[in-house]
Amino acid sequence: PRLDYSGGASCPSLLLEPSRTNLIANSEYINGADWTKTNVTITSNATTSPEGVANASKWVASAVSGSKTIYNFISTSNDPHTAMGYFKAEEYPLAFIRLGGISGNPYVIYNLSTQSVVSTSSLTSHSIEDAGNGWYKITATATTGSGLIAPNYSFIPSSGYTLDASNIPQFTGDGTSGGFLWGCQCELGSYSSSLIPTYGTSASRAEDVCTKTQTFSEIKHNDVTLFYDFDHLGDLSAGQNQFVAYFGSGKYLNLAQYDANNYYVDTDINGSYFFAVAFAATEGRKKVAIKIDGLSWKVFFNGSKIIDTTLTQQSTNAMTEIILSGGTTSRPSFQSVHQALAFPTALTDAECITLTTL
Repeated sequence: PRLDYSGGASCPSLLLEPSRTNLIANSEYINGADWTKTNVTITSNATTSPEGVANASKWVASAVSGSKTIYNFISTSNDPHTAMGYFKAEEYPLAFIRLGGISGNPYVIYNLSTQSVVSTSSLTSHSIEDAGNGWYKITATATTGSGLIAPNYSFIPSSGYTLDASNIPQFTGDGTSGGFLWGCQCELGSYSSSLIPTYGTSASRAEDVCTKTQTFSEIKHNDVTLFYDFDHLGDLSAGQNQFVAYFGSGKYLNLAQYDANNYYVDTDINGSYFFAVAFAATEGRKKVAIKIDGLSWKVFFNGSKIIDTTLTQQSTNAMTEIILSGGTTSRPSFQSVHQALAFPTALTDAECITLTTL
């Protein structure tokens, strides 16, 4: 498993992501022939990257007027794609990502000193995240067409620049000024996953699944509390599982994403299916407790009881398997898991409220 220390965490969480492919052939060696450089020079291994290795490049604007960018051609389908890169300011404080080859030439410019947007156009979404030691992860998402697109990466001075009709930065460089760049990625999806390093060709990461298969004889379906503490990291489509507990064949408790806006909880007892929409699928920390006490079924979310209903069937089967993430490629998850617990009893409502309070 991969451990996530992002946000300065001293206690890591478990990072679970869907399968993704970095379509950029060289994510770190941006001085390679597959990168087109327009009035830009690249110095490899110029400083320490976010992974703690001296493999980040210095991007420098040449001492001429005109366009200043680097880009990499990739083949895409007619779907949302997300480009990202890690930027560190040196002489120039502005960071630029553009998805060239798409109608509107969508782009974003961030001020790395303030982490604020300078300007943007035609993107579905964009973001900036502190990666430590002066580095910032910047993402840009847009729906592409079928064919070639070109993710662009640039550093821009705070003044004296313009954007041309294709939204490419125009200014006169001095041959020494720019910034540091590392970890370029473009992937199919409406949000950015973690970096998939590439070394001359595109590369893929398999879906992360965490499974424990064992008969827990003391944990029964009709007397149990499941607790899940996680960060929702990106929107998924309907039916994407987060946390599933099986109690033998045909019996389970499940927390999953209902659609782009909501999570749901459900349980199945030999074909008797019970379902309820639970809470919004917004990004951020979430604590959930699902409790079954005989026929009583309650759900607690971030310190409040949100579901209190009665089942028509119950089972005394013991828990046989617990899965974090979907367990199938058709139901991947994107989450950072802080804690997953199964209590061999139905906790009191007060205990569940305390347990789920942020």
